[in-house]
Amino acid sequence: MREKNQMKQWLNTFTPKKVMVCTQCQTKFRFPVKPGKTLNVTCPSCRASYQISFVNPLVQLLQGRLNWITLNKTEKKKLFVLFATIVIAFGLIVSSFLNPIKPSIDQTQGIEHVL
Repeated sequence: MREKNQMKQWLNTFTPKKVMVCTQCQTKFRFPVKPGKTLNVTCPSCRASYQISFVNPLVQLLQGRLNWITLNKTEKKKLFVLFATIVIAFGLIVSSFLNPIKPSIDQTQGIEHVL
C-alpha cells in the first residue's frame, strides 16, 4: 500500500498545475488541472470558494455549447493556428499521393569507367 501512495505522489509531480490569485485576499495558490471537469477550489488563506472549469474550446464549439463570438482573442488565435496546421498537413499528405516523388536512377553514377 505504501508503494501505491508513493507512486501516486510521484505521478502527481507531473500533473499540470494552475496558479490563481484570490480576488478576496490576493493570495496565490495552485491546484491541479483536470481537463473536462469542474473543480471547487478554496483559497487556503481566506477560505473563499471558486468554481473552476477546464473546457476545451474546440470541443465546446463542435458540440454547439460555445459560439465563435464568445471566444476571447487568444482562444480564436490558437484555434485558427490549429486549423491552419491541420489544413496544411492534410494538403501535404494528399499532394504526396497525387504527385509522388519518383526517384531518378542515374546509370553512370557509382560506376567506374575502365579504359
